[in-house]
Amino acid sequence: MDRIYNSTILIIDDDDDLRETYVDLLMFEGFENTYQAADGQIALETARSTKLDLIISDLNMPGMDGIETIKRIKEFQPSVSSMILTGFGSMDLAIKAFSESNVDDFLSKPVENEELIEKIKHHLSMKDRSEEVESSNMVRGQFGGQKNYFGQFLVDNNFITEDDLIDGLAKHKESGKMLGLVLVEMGIVTADELNRALAEFKGYPIASSRDFQSIQTEVVGLVPEAIAKKNILIPLAVQGDELSVAMINPDDLQVTDTLKMISKKTIVPYLATEEQINKAISETYTKIRSSAKASSALSDIFGEDEDIDIKEIADDVDDEEVGEGSSAVVRLVNSILQKADIDGTSDIHIEPLDNSMQIRFRKDGNLYIPEGYGNLPKKLHPSIVARVKVLTKTMKIDVKLRPQDGKIRLKIAGRKIDFRVGSLPTVHGEKVVLRLLKSEALFPIEDIFSNNQTYIDTFTRNIKRKDGMVLVTGPTGSGKTNTLQSALNHIKDVSLNITSVEDPVEMENPGVNQVQVNEQQGLTFSGALRQILRQDPDVVLIGEMRDYETAHIGCEAALTGHLVFSTLHTNDAPSTVTRFIEMGLKDYLIATVVHLVLAQRLARRICKMCKKEFKYDPAQLRGIGFTDEEINSITLYKGEGCPNCKGTGQAGRVAIVEMLELTDKIRTAIMEKASTLEIARLGKEEGTYFTLKEDALRMFKAGIIDLKEALKYMI
Repeated sequence: MDRIYNSTILIIDDDDDLRETYVDLLMFEGFENTYQAADGQIALETARSTKLDLIISDLNMPGMDGIETIKRIKEFQPSVSSMILTGFGSMDLAIKAFSESNVDDFLSKPVENEELIEKIKHHLSMKDRSEEVESSNMVRGQFGGQKNYFGQFLVDNNFITEDDLIDGLAKHKESGKMLGLVLVEMGIVTADELNRALAEFKGYPIASSRDFQSIQTEVVGLVPEAIAKKNILIPLAVQGDELSVAMINPDDLQVTDTLKMISKKTIVPYLATEEQINKAISETYTKIRSSAKASSALSDIFGEDEDIDIKEIADDVDDEEVGEGSSAVVRLVNSILQKADIDGTSDIHIEPLDNSMQIRFRKDGNLYIPEGYGNLPKKLHPSIVARVKVLTKTMKIDVKLRPQDGKIRLKIAGRKIDFRVGSLPTVHGEKVVLRLLKSEALFPIEDIFSNNQTYIDTFTRNIKRKDGMVLVTGPTGSGKTNTLQSALNHIKDVSLNITSVEDPVEMENPGVNQVQVNEQQGLTFSGALRQILRQDPDVVLIGEMRDYETAHIGCEAALTGHLVFSTLHTNDAPSTVTRFIEMGLKDYLIATVVHLVLAQRLARRICKMCKKEFKYDPAQLRGIGFTDEEINSITLYKGEGCPNCKGTGQAGRVAIVEMLELTDKIRTAIMEKASTLEIARLGKEEGTYFTLKEDALRMFKAGIIDLKEALKYMI
């Protein structure tokens, strides 16, 4: 401990009296190597000439603030410890300090002298310990600086052998990682075994799977995601003044102090594996919010952050105030859009009823009424619809007896989100539906096909061709557009001229020349295609082949050196040929240009938050093709139901895909006017046809969907 008094400390504060007071305090405590600076520039000059151990800086200073000063000093003194002192303490400032400058501590003024000295000693002793660790004492301290001989404990309790310990210590010295994590990486112990050993040795409880499943939104909100990710931790539950937190390093006093400051609660650490925590962070911060109640926080879209209560706003709207510009209506529409984004909604339905109105959300294919959004006063309806029209900037408020279309672009939580808007006159008034279009919804090819390597290889091979046609079929809302846009995203390159013609342009894809069909102005699919083919394209995406003219031009383009992507409405992949012939295309043209056909559906995933092993009826499993060996060896799953999935056991969707790649034999059969069944049979014989049933069964065996969902695509 005496060595820390030889440490070099720099005090940075533009308040001369306060800075001198801190220096005097440290000198009195025995820290004789204490320097001072009145601003960030002087601090930088001092740091360039002096090796520092600890920086204590004020936050708000002329020129460079404390965060920027520390950040710049750490560019050439990366190992220096740092603390921020400020009279403007807030969680946002703390997050910025921890994330941007790797600040070790953040204290709000006024701070007691005893507390400040204790913090300084703690950080210097931690730094001192980290620098003096050598092979002779590496066994000490799995966490923090406690002298606990954890490695020897593992040997004594038969978790590892002495040889394992020696190997682990050598790797620990080389990597600088904690001994336990090194042993896990080396495969000497599992993460669960390490946790059991730590629980025995340290006395910390282990977080159970039930603890993770029962995490509530209010608890998650106590700790910012940036802090959780940086320190690999996740809040579990609140009981009174105590916050339970799952951590990989419960002995890290710096982290627990930070959590205590942010949450204003006593921290109760639980042990958990890094994999468990990272999974919970990924899922909880984005999905657990779907259980949020109607009172939701306004985002920074409109610069407000107060809580919104739907019923309270409805009461605020009196007959005189009703209108698209009234503050209550603006707040209500804002909260609807905000909640839809948080809930992971795909569509918002604003519906007039006889004597009331309701708002429904569609998520994972299901429509439901969020809590507080049903049976709203009818007087709200005209003003809500008018407000939505105003946001589109194109829809006419006074036009109520004919359908209209529009688009809204907003920035929610730093992300641009487009809303496709459509109005429809009904007997009780205008119904408005908003479709959320998120550009980040484009998935990598591997994710679309759930890492089915056969599908991935076949699809990528065909979308990289120089010419020909790739088609995706399926009903409305089956993800066809997303699959094709993801394909463009996969192949786009500065060397390719890629153009799409769509109605509507659902998601913007940078690097793709996207054309919006506008029939009122004479810009149809076929008309746009003719002009596109004069624009020297390499790849063309046709949003939908609706008629003979569009399909014929597309096939001619595929025949003349262009790669064409498009969609059709058919039930399966082999039926595409029949559909083209019904539209009037010649069989030889179809056989020549079409290379690959996908038929796609969206199935509901098992909720990851409540996913559990489940024993299905063996008779049911045999009925869908399971062998007795598979019944006994494959672990199957089902969702139990939780707040995240609203008790359904299902959350999120995954593509179930049928794929048919045309071979020479299949092309010959098409030109000989083969039926749909004959094409399917030949595809099976050639090994290039994979059905929806087969993919659904694969998804079920992989634990992605449950039996009930799989059966929808197997009958």
